[in-house]
Amino acid sequence: MLVKRHCETIKQMFDEFQTLYMDRAVGCAPSAEAMAVLHKLKGSSGTIGFSAVNTAVADFESKLREWPADPGSSSAYEGEQSRNLCMLRALIDGTNPEDSTLYGRKL
Repeated sequence: MLVKRHCETIKQMFDEFQTLYMDRAVGCAPSAEAMAVLHKLKGSSGTIGFSAVNTAVADFESKLREWPADPGSSSAYEGEQSRNLCMLRALIDGTNPEDSTLYGRKL
């Protein structure tokens, strides 16, 4: 039951992150608030056994932390991160309770 509920929670957390990410000015790095939500998503997905989500979020978080300082020179970087965001969205949308290493275990 906990794993099933958390499967929905990670989807909601990603929705929250995506809203914050999309609200920023084009070319600018994500806000500290958006990064905090992404970091929380990374930690909670790992804790509950969604290792594929945890790994993908950790990689995306790392790339976002490397955002170019000059917004004018970040269009290619922006495009790459938009593609990464879409791939992460597809992974999270396709996540099922059975994907957790804790699925079916007595906790």
